[in-house]
Amino acid sequence: MTKRQRKNSPFFPAEPTRSPLGRVNQRSPLYALVLKTKGVRVQHLSPSREMDGEYPKDAQKYLKNAKKMPQRETKTL
Repeated sequence: MTKRQRKNSPFFPAEPTRSPLGRVNQRSPLYALVLKTKGVRVQHLSPSREMDGEYPKDAQKYLKNAKKMPQRETKTL
């Protein structure tokens, strides 16, 4: 069965769509670009900074309190 037939078939549910943030490596400069396109100002962020998964949701809060925020420790494997 081809992809197109599967898409139109009632027996196969639609493939789940993910937000663009989901597949961007969060430490890459591209991540800052994605945040910029979402209307978040990120000029003080360095791409090498450790970022958690909840970052985009709370980005505005973090950016406002950027000076007060403690530096995060990098995780060792």
